[in-house]
Amino acid sequence: MLLEGWLARAAAERPGHAAIETPGGSWSYAELLAAAEHGARELEARGVRPGDRVAIGLPAGLQFAQALHACL
Repeated sequence: MLLEGWLARAAAERPGHAAIETPGGSWSYAELLAAAEHGARELEARGVRPGDRVAIGLPAGLQFAQALHACL
């Protein structure tokens, strides 16, 4: 299974379970999926297309997880 399909499947099977926990907060699988989809729409609105390279310059945390999954 590819990584992008994994998150959608996890969100469908365990939406309320913790997907990521950091000192700054936590997100459930459903919250991470929603954040990633929002990030993907933002990238698309800025002209990023499938196959484009995107650099992620963020420390480990919730926003990094969002950006990583948004790029998939």
